[in-house]
Amino acid sequence: MAFFDELKKQMSGVAAGAQKAAEIARLQRQVNLKQEEFDDLFKEIGQLYYTCHKRGEQPGEEMDGKCAKVDSLAAEIEGLKLKLDDIKQIRRCTACGSVQNNESKFCANCGAKLEERVAPTEEPEETPAEETEAPAEETSEDIVKSVFINWPEAKTEAAEESAAEEKEEAGEDAE
Repeated sequence: MAFFDELKKQMSGVAAGAQKAAEIARLQRQVNLKQEEFDDLFKEIGQLYYTCHKRGEQPGEEMDGKCAKVDSLAAEIEGLKLKLDDIKQIRRCTACGSVQNNESKFCANCGAKLEERVAPTEEPEETPAEETEAPAEETSEDIVKSVFINWPEAKTEAAEESAAEEKEEAGEDAE
């Protein structure tokens, strides 16, 4: 009977692993679909803005609706990515984006303090279009970077800044 008990334990472990892999694949597919919708919406916003610019008009309520949808999709994508990270038992550094294990207090890549994890909500709250407008002190570049999910410069800028700091330190040491 011990043989069958051991076989049952091993099969349970295999089943749990398969279930985890299926959940990861399902969530990743959702992220990819939301990201495609996000990218298409960004393209539409750009086309709408350019058309209005060429006509000498200001974008209207249609643009506001699309921007609100972008904000909503960005929140959904972020929530799905947090769920994926929870299943994989990892988290990401907010400064450099590198993958860290859940127990880490500081990023092994850049040394930044890692934020405490907050459990992701099932459904992101809908915000009225009036609340999605950015405060006047933010630049348009800041707004786009905070919304855009696959923004490649975020990681490279942090790397460039740390490389510049290292060069400055090396220059001070040489003197």
